[in-house]
Amino acid sequence: RRERRRPGLERRKPLSNAFNKAVRSCFYTAQKFFDGKVPVGEITPGVLEESETAILDYEQAMYKHEFHVVMTVVGHYVREINQRWSQYKPYSDDCDASVRRQTIIDAFHMVRVATVLLHPVAPVGTEMVREYLGIEEDLWSWNRIFEPLYALMDNPSEHRLKFLEPRVDFFEKHPSQVRA
Repeated sequence: RRERRRPGLERRKPLSNAFNKAVRSCFYTAQKFFDGKVPVGEITPGVLEESETAILDYEQAMYKHEFHVVMTVVGHYVREINQRWSQYKPYSDDCDASVRRQTIIDAFHMVRVATVLLHPVAPVGTEMVREYLGIEEDLWSWNRIFEPLYALMDNPSEHRLKFLEPRVDFFEKHPSQVRA
C-alpha cells in the first residue's frame, strides 16, 4: 500500500536532515574562514526577535502539551536557519567578508537556540552538537535560554570548536530512511 502525503510535504526534508545541514554548514564555514572559532559580534536584532518568538511559542506549546505545535515551531525555526544560509551563501569564496561574518554569528545563535529546543526530542544528537560546540551542560538551562552562545564560553574570542570531519551526522537516519 502506498503512503499518501498532503501536497507540498514531499519536498520538505525531515527536520533532523535540515538541522544536520544547518549545524554542519556552521561548523565547516567556521573551520574554513574563522580558524575553527565562532566570530564574536552582535547578533542581528531580527534574529534575536525571531529566536525569542520561537522560544516563547515553544514554551507555551510545551506548557499546553501541544507537541505537534512544538515540532512545528522548531521545524520552522530550523528551516529559517537554512533559508538565511542559502540567501547569504557565507560558505562561498565570493561572499563579502562582513556578510559572511554576520551570517555565521547569526546562524550559530540560531543553532544554539534550536539545539536547546530539540534536546527533549533528540537528546543524543543535541548532546553531540553541544560537545562539538565545546559548551558545558548549562546550555540546557532554561534560565539561560535567551543568552547568546558567547555567554556560555569562558573566553569567546579564543574558544575553539571541536573539529568536524566531513559528512558527520549529528542525527542518524532511522533505518526506514536509508535507501538500500
